[in-house]
Amino acid sequence: MVEIEWVLFCNPEVIITSSWPDVHEWAMNSTALEVTDARQNGRVYTCDDNLVQRPGPRLVEGLEWFAYFIHPEIFEEPEGS
Repeated sequence: MVEIEWVLFCNPEVIITSSWPDVHEWAMNSTALEVTDARQNGRVYTCDDNLVQRPGPRLVEGLEWFAYFIHPEIFEEPEGS
């Protein structure tokens, strides 16, 4: 677990959340996060939990999504969105 103060100190350019509705909604609506570059620039994304939290070959697809979220200028949007 990461303290909100640390997140604010780091000022992330990108935030990638779990697909659990409460987590994504919090990241999108928390007043504490509205000062981050990620929120101000609309770079809060959700990744399918099945791609990143379950061991197996789908992890590669999850990593492709992470790469796209972080550097869309370099990576194409993965198939199967």
